[in-house]
Amino acid sequence: MSPSRSAEKQAKKLDAKNKRKAAFACTREAKRRRLQLKRERNEDDEVKGMREGDTYESNIGKISHVLRQWMTGRGGRMMTKMAILRN
Repeated sequence: MSPSRSAEKQAKKLDAKNKRKAAFACTREAKRRRLQLKRERNEDDEVKGMREGDTYESNIGKISHVLRQWMTGRGGRMMTKMAILRN
């Protein structure tokens, strides 16, 4: 098989594959999957943020100081971030 025919055959295979992917991307199942993955990423980011804490934000020193005061202001005990979000 000549190189040009081989390249043409490969291009046709890739085109067919891309058409199938594009057709699937428009379906409800694909949208549900994208939203599910987005929720999972957001949950993972929130858990990591709670575990690691806020590190790289502007004015992080001021923010954490104010947050610490607010968290201990309720009965003198520390509240977790999740408890704050629930209230």
